[in-house]
This record gives sequence, C-alpha cells and structure tokens, in this order.
Amino acid sequence: MQIIPVIDLKNGRVVHARAGLRQLYQPVQSVLCHTAQLEDVIHGFLKLFPFKTIYVADLDMLSGEGDHSTVLQKLVEQFTDIQFWIDQGCKVDPDQYPENWIQVIGTESIDLDQQPDEISLSSRRILSLDFNNEIIGNNTIANCPEYWPDHVIVMTLNRVGTNSGPDWQRLQTVLNRSMHSHITAAGGIRNQDDLLKLSRYGVENALIATALHSGQISSDDIHMLSRS
Repeated sequence: MQIIPVIDLKNGRVVHARAGLRQLYQPVQSVLCHTAQLEDVIHGFLKLFPFKTIYVADLDMLSGEGDHSTVLQKLVEQFTDIQFWIDQGCKVDPDQYPENWIQVIGTESIDLDQQPDEISLSSRRILSLDFNNEIIGNNTIANCPEYWPDHVIVMTLNRVGTNSGPDWQRLQTVLNRSMHSHITAAGGIRNQDDLLKLSRYGVENALIATALHSGQISSDDIHMLSRS
C-alpha cells in the first residue's frame, strides 16, 4: 500500500478540501507545517515520510479562474526524485514538462460527448473517476474499463476532508470492473484501520490529506503500510 499525500492549490496557497465545496476551502492548518505555503507543506510531508509520489490539484485551473502552471513546473524541477500526479483538467500536455509530471484527467473535465477511444490516456496520464454521490461529468469512460489506463483514481469528492471513511461500495464496484488498472482510493480515509482494509480489498494506493495534517495517520503507520 502506497500513501500519496494530496495538495489542493487555490490562490497560491494550500487549502483544506472538504466535501468538494471548493468555494468554501480555507488555507490548511497542519501539525506538519506552520504555513499554507506550498513549499512549507511539501517539506512537512517529507519530514513525515520520504514520499515518492505526491498528488496536486490546481483548483484555480479546474474552476477556470487562473492556474498554477509556473509554480508547478518549478516544483517538479526542484523535487526531481518525486513523481507528481497533477490535476489541471484536460488542458495540459504532460510531454512539455519533466518526466516526473504525470497528468491526471478527471471525468469532471472530459467533454461529455467524447468517446473512450478518443481520450488519450498514455503512461503519463492517470484517469480519475470523480464522484459526488454519482459520477461527475463523462460517464462513458467509467463504463468502459477496457479503455482505462494503468492507474485509475476513485475520487469520492463528497467524502473528501469529512473524516467519514472511504466509499467501500464504490471502491468494490470499480475493483470488480477493473480489467488491468491499479486502483487508488481518494476521499474519507481516516486512519490505519481504513488503510489496512483498503489493502485487503486490493486497493494499491491511497490519496490522503486531512488524516496526515491532523496526525491521525502517523509516520509509524506509513512505514508499516509501506512494508506490507
């Protein structure tokens, strides 16, 4: 089981995502760092554990209110030993960036009329199946697991930051349908018990922010899980 820290960027600061209500997100408060500045949060995560993958959502670009492309390019160039999963929608070609920039494409950003075979999902692209109780955006690709890439995120936005636990039924459905993809869980993960259960389900990665910033998931927990 690999733990992947999550960073949500809005107006140049790292914010605390809650239930997908982006207009209400506030700067993160964390036991790992003193400010909500991107570099401080990154260093806070790396003091906790030498993470090799970090997920970053550019909320400004996703909402059409700007973007953090320049900031993110500097980030991937500074931390060359970390692979960054970056969600900015469908507007970015990862081939113009360093090799450790991996593009996340969420169903919320895919045109509704696009067919699965029209969506380019290479080794440097990850599919995020976005849910808010129901699928958000393009449902066609969600129903065609034969077109899914190597990595698929099950992003349950209504559970993000709520400390309510993963959406077990949704995850089991996706796991049952997956033909070859490695599944990553996102949303509601609270503690070590959740992570152990996810691992037993067959989930290989977990995207986490709140439980790291609150200290609910510790360095010892991550070291233990990384060995399992």
